[in-house]
Amino acid sequence: EDKRRYVRQWGHLIAKLPPRTQYNLVPKAVFWLDMCLLVGMFCLPLVELRNSPAARGSRETQGRYFYATEYSCMACAMVRAVLLRTAMWWERRATRSVARMAFKMVMTLPMCLLIYFLTFQSWLAADTWLDYDNIEACKSGADPAACKC
Repeated sequence: EDKRRYVRQWGHLIAKLPPRTQYNLVPKAVFWLDMCLLVGMFCLPLVELRNSPAARGSRETQGRYFYATEYSCMACAMVRAVLLRTAMWWERRATRSVARMAFKMVMTLPMCLLIYFLTFQSWLAADTWLDYDNIEACKSGADPAACKC
Protein backbone atom coordinates (compact mmCIF):
# COMPACT_ATOMS: atom_id res chain seq x y z
CA GLU A 1 0.00 0.00 0.00
CA ASP A 2 2.80 2.43 0.91
CA LYS A 3 4.68 1.46 -2.20
CA ARG A 4 1.66 2.14 -4.45
CA ARG A 5 1.12 5.51 -2.82
CA TYR A 6 4.81 6.37 -3.23
CA VAL A 7 4.81 5.37 -6.92
CA ARG A 8 1.57 7.29 -7.53
CA GLN A 9 3.02 10.40 -5.83
CA TRP A 10 6.15 10.33 -7.99
CA GLY A 11 4.06 9.63 -11.08
CA HIS A 12 2.05 12.80 -10.44
CA LEU A 13 5.25 14.83 -9.88
CA ILE A 14 6.83 13.55 -13.08
CA ALA A 15 3.66 14.26 -15.07
CA LYS A 16 3.92 17.94 -14.07
CA LEU A 17 7.44 18.30 -15.48
CA PRO A 18 7.85 19.43 -19.09
CA PRO A 19 8.91 16.63 -21.44
CA ARG A 20 12.60 16.45 -22.25
CA THR A 21 14.38 14.62 -24.97
CA GLN A 22 17.23 12.42 -23.96
CA TYR A 23 20.42 12.75 -25.95
CA ASN A 24 22.15 9.45 -26.53
CA LEU A 25 24.79 10.56 -28.99
CA VAL A 26 27.23 12.24 -26.58
CA PRO A 27 27.36 9.44 -23.97
CA LYS A 28 27.86 6.91 -26.75
CA ALA A 29 30.60 9.01 -28.32
CA VAL A 30 32.38 9.41 -24.98
CA PHE A 31 32.05 5.67 -24.34
CA TRP A 32 33.56 4.78 -27.73
CA LEU A 33 36.33 7.33 -27.25
CA ASP A 34 37.25 5.76 -23.90
CA MET A 35 36.97 2.25 -25.34
CA CYS A 36 39.27 3.14 -28.25
CA LEU A 37 41.76 4.61 -25.79
CA LEU A 38 41.73 1.46 -23.64
CA VAL A 39 42.05 -0.89 -26.62
CA GLY A 40 44.84 1.26 -28.04
CA MET A 41 46.74 1.21 -24.75
CA PHE A 42 46.32 -2.57 -24.60
CA CYS A 43 47.46 -3.13 -28.19
CA LEU A 44 50.38 -0.67 -28.17
CA PRO A 45 52.89 -3.09 -26.59
CA LEU A 46 51.72 -5.92 -28.85
CA VAL A 47 52.27 -3.87 -31.99
CA GLU A 48 55.60 -2.59 -30.71
CA LEU A 49 56.85 -6.11 -29.93
CA ARG A 50 55.83 -7.34 -33.37
CA ASN A 51 57.79 -4.53 -35.05
CA SER A 52 60.99 -4.90 -33.02
CA PRO A 53 61.22 -7.80 -30.57
CA ALA A 54 64.90 -7.08 -29.90
CA ALA A 55 64.13 -3.64 -28.43
CA ARG A 56 61.86 -5.06 -25.70
CA GLY A 57 62.48 -3.32 -22.39
CA SER A 58 64.90 -0.77 -23.81
CA ARG A 59 64.83 2.85 -22.78
CA GLU A 60 63.58 3.99 -26.19
CA THR A 61 60.70 1.53 -26.12
CA GLN A 62 59.68 2.61 -22.63
CA GLY A 63 59.92 6.24 -23.73
CA ARG A 64 57.68 5.55 -26.73
CA TYR A 65 55.14 3.82 -24.49
CA PHE A 66 55.18 6.74 -22.08
CA TYR A 67 54.78 9.42 -24.73
CA ALA A 68 52.14 7.47 -26.68
CA THR A 69 50.13 7.01 -23.49
CA GLU A 70 50.57 10.61 -22.41
CA TYR A 71 49.67 12.20 -25.74
CA SER A 72 46.74 9.90 -26.49
CA CYS A 73 45.25 10.46 -23.03
CA MET A 74 45.64 14.21 -23.42
CA ALA A 75 44.04 14.13 -26.88
CA CYS A 76 41.13 12.02 -25.58
CA ALA A 77 40.63 14.41 -22.66
CA MET A 78 40.46 17.35 -25.05
CA VAL A 79 38.00 15.59 -27.37
CA ARG A 80 35.90 14.62 -24.35
CA ALA A 81 35.89 18.24 -23.13
CA VAL A 82 34.79 19.49 -26.55
CA LEU A 83 32.07 16.82 -26.75
CA LEU A 84 30.71 17.67 -23.33
CA ARG A 85 30.88 21.40 -24.02
CA THR A 86 28.94 20.84 -27.24
CA ALA A 87 26.36 18.73 -25.42
CA MET A 88 25.83 21.44 -22.81
CA TRP A 89 25.38 24.00 -25.58
CA TRP A 90 23.01 21.74 -27.50
CA GLU A 91 20.78 21.33 -24.47
CA ARG A 92 20.38 25.11 -24.13
CA ARG A 93 20.57 25.97 -27.80
CA ALA A 94 17.63 28.36 -27.66
CA THR A 95 19.48 30.73 -25.31
CA ARG A 96 23.03 30.42 -26.62
CA SER A 97 24.60 31.64 -29.82
CA VAL A 98 26.97 29.61 -31.96
CA ALA A 99 29.70 32.24 -31.59
CA ARG A 100 29.54 32.03 -27.81
CA MET A 101 29.69 28.24 -27.97
CA ALA A 102 32.68 28.37 -30.30
CA PHE A 103 34.43 30.81 -27.94
CA LYS A 104 33.81 28.54 -24.95
CA MET A 105 34.99 25.53 -26.90
CA VAL A 106 38.18 27.30 -27.94
CA MET A 107 38.75 28.38 -24.33
CA THR A 108 38.20 24.81 -23.12
CA LEU A 109 41.32 23.57 -24.91
CA PRO A 110 43.78 25.94 -23.19
CA MET A 111 42.16 25.11 -19.87
CA CYS A 112 42.74 21.40 -20.56
CA LEU A 113 46.38 22.14 -21.31
CA LEU A 114 46.70 24.27 -18.17
CA ILE A 115 45.20 21.52 -16.01
CA TYR A 116 47.48 19.00 -17.69
CA PHE A 117 50.62 21.01 -17.03
CA LEU A 118 49.65 21.95 -13.47
CA THR A 119 48.65 18.46 -12.39
CA PHE A 120 50.31 15.86 -14.56
CA GLN A 121 53.60 17.49 -15.44
CA SER A 122 54.30 18.86 -11.98
CA TRP A 123 52.55 16.41 -9.66
CA LEU A 124 51.87 13.13 -11.47
CA ALA A 125 54.98 13.01 -13.65
CA ALA A 126 57.55 10.24 -13.46
CA ASP A 127 59.32 9.98 -10.15
CA THR A 128 62.89 11.26 -10.36
CA TRP A 129 63.90 8.93 -7.53
CA LEU A 130 63.04 5.97 -9.73
CA ASP A 131 64.82 7.18 -12.84
CA TYR A 132 65.81 4.51 -15.36
CA ASP A 133 69.48 5.54 -15.37
CA ASN A 134 69.66 5.41 -11.58
CA ILE A 135 68.08 1.97 -11.48
CA GLU A 136 70.52 0.64 -14.09
CA ALA A 137 73.51 2.25 -12.32
CA CYS A 138 72.41 0.75 -9.01
CA LYS A 139 71.86 -2.71 -10.51
CA SER A 140 75.25 -2.75 -12.20
CA GLY A 141 77.03 -1.40 -9.11
CA ALA A 142 78.61 1.43 -11.11
CA ASP A 143 77.18 4.15 -8.87
CA PRO A 144 76.35 3.26 -5.25
CA ALA A 145 74.91 6.76 -4.73
CA ALA A 146 72.18 5.91 -7.27
CA CYS A 147 70.71 3.34 -4.85
CA LYS A 148 68.50 5.75 -2.91
CA CYS A 149 65.02 4.61 -2.06
